[in-house]
Amino acid sequence: MLRRSLVALVALALVAGATAVLPAGAQTTERVGTHTLVVTVKKTMAPAAEKRLAVLVLISQDDAAPAGALATPGKPLTVLQRSRGPYRIKAEIDSTCRGGCSAPTYRISGSANHRLEIVPSCRPAGAGFVCSNVRIVKVG
Repeated sequence: MLRRSLVALVALALVAGATAVLPAGAQTTERVGTHTLVVTVKKTMAPAAEKRLAVLVLISQDDAAPAGALATPGKPLTVLQRSRGPYRIKAEIDSTCRGGCSAPTYRISGSANHRLEIVPSCRPAGAGFVCSNVRIVKVG
């Protein structure tokens, strides 16, 4: 009984201490993520090969360092954007790949909602893929 109450007291002290240390400027008045970018990967291969396929999506703005995330045929990528400026989107097959494994850079404006689809022309080969072309197309 004493052990349980001691654990509860320590947990309460940690929570109280963590909330007391938050800076006053933790709240922001700038609205971030007013528009969305949804990136999907088109299913062009057999289900067994699609389970291994992962596409690295690189997003950059104003020649800054890109941010990256993975999109798979079964799991689209959703990104919240600021409402201004152009974005550059690049897609690369994130696996052992030979051939044309990256798509040309695609440019979008951050002031609208966008839905892009990555269309890989790949076939499985051993542990990786052989790709002839990877494209980014705008959907709706």
